Amino acid sequence: MKLRYISRTAAVIFAAAAVFAAAGLKPSDTELPKSAAFSPKPQIAAENTAMDGTGDDPVGSSEEDKTDGDENDSDESKADNSSSENAEKAGSDGLSPLPEDNDAVDSDASDSGESRGDGGRQRQLAPDSPSADDDELPGGDPQDGDETEEQLFTTSIRDGEHVSKSLYSFTITHLNKSYKLKTLTVKVNGRKVPWSGSVTLADGSNSIRIYASYTDRDGQVHSGFREYTVWLDSADTRPDSKPSDKDSLPDEESLPDDGSSEESAPEHITEPRLVTDLSDMTTSAESISFTAYIEGGENAELKAYIGGRRLTSADGEYTCTLNIGLNTIKLKGSADFGGERCSFEQSFVIRRTAETTPETAPHLVYNNVPESVRGDTYTLDLIAEDYTGERIYDNGITVLLGGTEIKCSWVGEYTSYLLNLTGGENTLDIRVRDSEGRSTDYAFVIVCAAAEDGEVIGVCSIRMDAAVLGLGDLMPDTDMEIRQGESAVDAIVRTLEENGFTVELRGAYIARISREGMAYGAAIPEPLREELEADNDVRFSGTDSPDSIGERDFTSLSGWMIAVNGHYISYGAGDLHLRDGDLLQLRFTLAAGRDIGDSSAGELYENVY
Repeated sequence: MKLRYISRTAAVIFAAAAVFAAAGLKPSDTELPKSAAFSPKPQIAAENTAMDGTGDDPVGSSEEDKTDGDENDSDESKADNSSSENAEKAGSDGLSPLPEDNDAVDSDASDSGESRGDGGRQRQLAPDSPSADDDELPGGDPQDGDETEEQLFTTSIRDGEHVSKSLYSFTITHLNKSYKLKTLTVKVNGRKVPWSGSVTLADGSNSIRIYASYTDRDGQVHSGFREYTVWLDSADTRPDSKPSDKDSLPDEESLPDDGSSEESAPEHITEPRLVTDLSDMTTSAESISFTAYIEGGENAELKAYIGGRRLTSADGEYTCTLNIGLNTIKLKGSADFGGERCSFEQSFVIRRTAETTPETAPHLVYNNVPESVRGDTYTLDLIAEDYTGERIYDNGITVLLGGTEIKCSWVGEYTSYLLNLTGGENTLDIRVRDSEGRSTDYAFVIVCAAAEDGEVIGVCSIRMDAAVLGLGDLMPDTDMEIRQGESAVDAIVRTLEENGFTVELRGAYIARISREGMAYGAAIPEPLREELEADNDVRFSGTDSPDSIGERDFTSLSGWMIAVNGHYISYGAGDLHLRDGDLLQLRFTLAAGRDIGDSSAGELYENVY
């Protein structure tokens, strides 16, 4: 490192330190906050930051050069936008938890002491469309939301105003007090910044983008954003760029001048770097525009590709069309500096989804989310559909409890999740996404009343029948205590034994129930027998006993099944967790459920018992 170049670098360091000290700032004040919830992989960040800084949809069409002379660059950049590699890169989506109080960030514009009007440009999502911040709620894109008359919030910022101080203060007022604030994000010049009433501006034009999402009383998510431009005419604090580690050397007074400064980099040439406003995102726009160029150095060159095709630019401005699914944009550049050729390469993944509207949004057809639960375990049951009525299974549903993703436990009549709750409020976020990327978010709060192991936390009813054998109810409705820490199969065995039955288990599966004379006179009704004989899957076993009923008695597809509140479970009783007031039915079947109303094993019989 030559002496004069070293001395300039040291001067930069001391000048930056002085500026921070004068402003009362510590270096840590400039750090970005960590995500408050489950952070998605960056390549599928949800919020689509407009490339021109206005928040409007990108316009223009792409110019794609398929005859790039650099064949090696083109070959290295080729990618299938729908490849499994990109699919793996997309990762899983996440949702942010609910803040405890909407008023934590709410303030009245009149309190600011400044006469400002809200002239920002606002767009807002339709009620059922996805809402997302790029660090917390992947998949949403408020930029693509329909404009609505409802305003979610206002600010004290006056769009287009000129200020003379870099520390800029403003307030945010939330308008619908019946909504609960879910997410609030502030970005300055495309960068997410911590906000507690003020932000720091750069010289010249500054874009300020404020995004907020809310939940209503039904758990539906509403979201929107506002964008402003504020001009800083002269900054009172503007830290210089941070020197690299290799430049952190003593100043020129500590080293002798060897007269070799003529070989150092010219004063007007800075170290090159790749500059772009492109970011990983999810959008429903058909095309995007972005800026990319090499700043500093000499003889700079930059190439941009999408899916292996070269893009052309006008003064560093690019526009390209997007395919539905994943689109990979690669930037490759180089520049001369200090006698060496510096190279740069960066890739971005843009997920394009179909536009979500109230008419096309996927939705939950059924959910059993409670307002409160006694005990720390709960089975969540969901049914989701797209706008055509096609069912959406677990691969299109994301469930987060307290910001942590919960994996699907069972799929049958319901898509089910086992929730382990903590005492007090538990935030539950659910995202439903269809095959074309449209999504809808739901948010709930479950209040959990903790209980000690063995404590009675509710009472349900249990009923047992063998109607398919002409026996009717073997045990009428009987109260069954629900105890903390006890599974449903334990409660069933305990209650049946209290009523004179003996239970044979195979794991957590109820294989046989016995009591003297319980099956005396059992006979398959003739209409059912005819259907069983016509069913190629059924074989008659001839096994039966007057004192017990169990699996493979009478037919090869016989056994005990469990229904809760009229719905058959698709998992073992050991994983079932009951609620106060539930009705549990033990029902014997001869055809894997098709004769007693469970269609999960195939088409129901004409005669259902």
